[in-house]
Amino acid sequence: MATKDGVDFQHHLYYYVIGLVHNTYDYSILYEGNVGRNQGTYKALDDVILKIHPNRDRGHNEGLYLFQAKQRMDESLTLSIQDMLHHKVKISKYIDSYVQYSKSEACSRDGKPTEMIYWTSDGLHSTTLAFMEEHTSKEPHLKLTIDTIGKYSIKHWKALLMFDTAQKLANHCTLSKQDMFKPQTYLSKAMAQSFAHEIIEMMEPTAKSEQTEQPIVKFREQFLQGSTRLSENAKQFRLSFIIACQMQHKNPNTKFDLSSLRTVTFSTDAFQMQNLNAESAEQCGFRYNGLEEDELNWFFEHFIFYVNVPKNEKMITAINNLFHNQWDEHMFHKYLIKDRPETKKDKKLQQVKALVESIMKMKELKSKLVVIPPKGIDFKKESLDKLCTGIETYFLKGPNELTILSRPKVEWTTARIQSKYEKHTVVASNAMEMKYLLDTLNRIKNVEFGDCLISGEVKYILVLHAPGIAEIDSKTILELVPNVKLILIVEGNTIETSLSSPFITDDVVLDDVIVNYEHLELKRVSFDAKDMTLSNCIRKESIDSSEKLAELSTLKNIVVKSDFYEHNEQNYIERSLIGDGGKVVTHSELILNEGCAVSIICDTAGQGKTIELLRIAKIAHGIESRICLYIRAKTIAKSFDTQAEQSSSLEGLQLLQTLLYITPQSALIDDIVNQCLATAQVCFLIDGFDEIVETYQTLVIKFLQQILQCQSCLLILATRNESVPILRKAFKNASYYNLATFPYEKYFKQLWLSDANPDMISPEVQRNVDIFISNFDQLLKGVGCKSFLEVPQLCKIMGIIYQDRIRKPNIQWHTNYEIGSIYNTFLQSQFENTVRGKFDEMDKLHVLAKELIQKEFYAKHSQLACELEYNCCNNPKQYEQMAHFGLIMIQLDASECVDFMHRTVMEYFLVRNCLLDDVDREMFFNFLRRYFCVSRANIADKFIDFFLHDLKCLTSHKKHIISSYLYSSSNILATCIRMALNNATFNTLRMLLSVAPKELLRSVHFRFGGTNNPQGNQFDEKNEINLKRLGERQTILLLETLKECDDEYDDADNESDDENEDRSILQRMLFETNPDEEDTLEVALRKPFPEVFDWFVAYCTEHFSLDIQRYLTARIPRYARTIIRHCYAENKEKIIDKLIQLCAATLRRDFVRDCFQRFDLLGELINSIESVPQGKQFKEADRLDLTQKIISLLDLYQDNETLLLFKEQSKQRVERLQNEAIRSCINQWINK
Repeated sequence: MATKDGVDFQHHLYYYVIGLVHNTYDYSILYEGNVGRNQGTYKALDDVILKIHPNRDRGHNEGLYLFQAKQRMDESLTLSIQDMLHHKVKISKYIDSYVQYSKSEACSRDGKPTEMIYWTSDGLHSTTLAFMEEHTSKEPHLKLTIDTIGKYSIKHWKALLMFDTAQKLANHCTLSKQDMFKPQTYLSKAMAQSFAHEIIEMMEPTAKSEQTEQPIVKFREQFLQGSTRLSENAKQFRLSFIIACQMQHKNPNTKFDLSSLRTVTFSTDAFQMQNLNAESAEQCGFRYNGLEEDELNWFFEHFIFYVNVPKNEKMITAINNLFHNQWDEHMFHKYLIKDRPETKKDKKLQQVKALVESIMKMKELKSKLVVIPPKGIDFKKESLDKLCTGIETYFLKGPNELTILSRPKVEWTTARIQSKYEKHTVVASNAMEMKYLLDTLNRIKNVEFGDCLISGEVKYILVLHAPGIAEIDSKTILELVPNVKLILIVEGNTIETSLSSPFITDDVVLDDVIVNYEHLELKRVSFDAKDMTLSNCIRKESIDSSEKLAELSTLKNIVVKSDFYEHNEQNYIERSLIGDGGKVVTHSELILNEGCAVSIICDTAGQGKTIELLRIAKIAHGIESRICLYIRAKTIAKSFDTQAEQSSSLEGLQLLQTLLYITPQSALIDDIVNQCLATAQVCFLIDGFDEIVETYQTLVIKFLQQILQCQSCLLILATRNESVPILRKAFKNASYYNLATFPYEKYFKQLWLSDANPDMISPEVQRNVDIFISNFDQLLKGVGCKSFLEVPQLCKIMGIIYQDRIRKPNIQWHTNYEIGSIYNTFLQSQFENTVRGKFDEMDKLHVLAKELIQKEFYAKHSQLACELEYNCCNNPKQYEQMAHFGLIMIQLDASECVDFMHRTVMEYFLVRNCLLDDVDREMFFNFLRRYFCVSRANIADKFIDFFLHDLKCLTSHKKHIISSYLYSSSNILATCIRMALNNATFNTLRMLLSVAPKELLRSVHFRFGGTNNPQGNQFDEKNEINLKRLGERQTILLLETLKECDDEYDDADNESDDENEDRSILQRMLFETNPDEEDTLEVALRKPFPEVFDWFVAYCTEHFSLDIQRYLTARIPRYARTIIRHCYAENKEKIIDKLIQLCAATLRRDFVRDCFQRFDLLGELINSIESVPQGKQFKEADRLDLTQKIISLLDLYQDNETLLLFKEQSKQRVERLQNEAIRSCINQWINK
């Protein structure tokens, strides 16, 4: 059965050759040259004729290439020697073609061919390859792009042309003679006879040989051995003969050996001569078809086989690549072959480069100016036929311009028309495309035969009504392409009276449409970059109009974003979660824990709760069918109002969508997103619950409880510990987790050694890192480094502070590890690290510029902190440049989010702004209520205390506001003082005491016991500050602070008649009015607090008065009892030693003696020495030491008569003592 394979193979050769030279050379080309006047010019070499024109400027030489294309269905076939000589190729045919061309007018005009090319899909048989050699073209015109194509020329052409004779001779000399066909003989008789005597020699006649017509011969030895004395022709024949014999040799186990023919005798007429022993045979040159040997040699040098040429798809791909995918086989065939513009009668090489370029432009134009039909949507035939009938009926009347009113979507109408007239339609949907259309048509029109190309390819121009197109005069198009039909498609809501040309309508309703939801080109909906298939999220019943279907068909990817952001995971240390009973839970287990709907991660500030939530979100991204949404609690608080309380569970999901950033936006998209959330397994990650005030916390909890009513919802919430009670009340079945201890050693080694630039790691750095980690207790001077470094946020801060210091030989250690100081140093370091190397410190302008940037650095970050705190950040883009400092995270996509790297950083800048900068009264008042002395765990208190180190930072206006704030509640001053003491923020306490009105201070009482009011007045109780839990250092700081307060009020008038009211706040702390309660000195004796003891003694010494003397004298029994019962000093100086030194060095002897006479010290010793306070142990050595020292005091300050009396009265009580050593010690003294 006939096929098109041969024709296609020849066409593809034509296109491929054009592609090879089109972009590089000026060329002319001819397809099927033996037509018209050229009949017989090229003969067999006429399939494609390519002429390369010289270009001296570019260094291009001229070239002429004559092609013959041959293919076979079976691509595995190869060309045999017989194919070359007689069958498939038939070399004589191409010699004849060359001879014919050499005599033609074309040769005179175009010159001799650079190459005559046999272009074939066949390969070369191994026997054929013996005559060939690989060919390298002398000119670079045909740089092949297909690796499989091989180029070969016939190197041993003489041997090939002698093969018929050689094969006949080989057949005659073997026992297994084969029937030989009668081939065309390329070797002439004269040529054969000129070297036959070098091949064989006649044998002596025998009776048998005389009976044959042919002489008996054998091979000459020099022929068998390949003697160098053989003539060139004989050598060529020997090569051909060996190949013929090898082909005759049938034994696969042996290799043919020419010497095996040494003894063979046979008869032959291969050389057609009788006298084979003639010694002077005449030598002659090779001649064929009028060509002498030199001309034949030139022919075979230029006759080239291009073999293994691919067919069909492989060749099409190669052609497409050459034309950069701008090749259209249909157009190339139509305009370059089928309907080629040149006449067949006067055919010559054509310069088609411009036309080829125009075809490519037309291909590009038609591929670009299209409308993509909606996938999964078909239009019923009746509806389409109605539209096309209306168009054709209108154009039959003569006009070339028509307007169509389209409903619901102009793209649908355009796609419908395009589907009917696809091959001849272009679409312009905007002004840019219209300009491109007109420019391209103009260029094509100016090319020879361009009109033919345009009229054949463009019959309809569809123009979509869009800004910029309406102004284009339709006459411009119709003048450029007069035969085209121009159709303007406008939206259906266009006012009909505004149309300048006749119109028809295309009103597509839902019944005109066939929807295949399985194939509908639905994009994807992504939740924080996790894709879900939209087809699973569409309720078909919601698509109730063609307008909604039109929107659905052109829907872009739906992007849904929560507050999730990509955090920097550099130096991240993975941590587990610790549940009840110490059970370790991984992030994945937490996500997949469907048995518990609510999980709460609670820990202290800076522990990395946010980072772990973001890690959970990333892990959930890889879990199929699980949507994970990270939402900040303040986002909920900002977006939801009281209407959320009445919402049902489904309404809750709808309300949830107001928290998400969804693009694009429409009612249909909202419905799709809502359906996705309703059907998927959704994990909500709620962060920063502790960062919002209680009223908002209640609202957020109600919202979350509403969300949890939906099926397959999981809630993971992160908060600080202080918010846990309210969450326990709201979520009774929740699971609670803490973060595993942060491995700070691993973190710092990874930060400074593992992940650092290898060039920056020196032995000094390694040594510094080891010192930093192992000796940090000493470096922090005992402030508790372990708990400090187990906070990841603080570790990160320390890493920044020590970023440069750790690499210096003499490392400079940071000394102040108060939180405020650390953050202040951290932010200074962050600024310096960012701008380092950007300024010349010797240039004053550079120094000024740096100072201005630093000022802006603090001002902008402080401004952002205030805007975030009070939910008034409306322009995140203004902070884009601040992101370079690494303290904020900013997203300028649809979400437009900006936030600090950590809540504590925001609080630092907020405090800085409110204390150091000008803020209005309302903002400052709100700041006080939110952050001032409100929580023991509130790190903002630490920042406030840091800045209040210098009270001058507060303006008088702000001090007045604080004073007013202290009046806002009856006991707020006492509450603030308690918090200041709990947080050890003594700068804050000093400020409180300095700005508090005096009448408020009078109501505040510091004491180490319960209320001083026997009636238990509630007001007094609320204003009493219990100091029982204060440590020695904190007690000293409190005393110093109160003393400063006293100094400030030295000149204040005391108008109260109440003696207690005349005393200062310090005196009220030092001198307890309730005789049954501990005072400061007694606490110092009991703890013991040696420094507090010294402070108290110094104060009494400095302010000694009769009142103080009376007070102390009255309390001596309590003091003595306390010293005796609490005689433990541990590592501190013993109070008894301080007391003995005080008596000896400071107090008058008679005063001390008088005290001892009024008080039975010996009796108190005997009664109390064996009393052990709760939680203590009886230590004999300490109590024996105390006993001996009290006895020495009695000896020193009592007269003998009094001592004897005391001793006599105490004998019986001494005997009741249980401890032998103490009893013996006292008895020895009594009996002395």
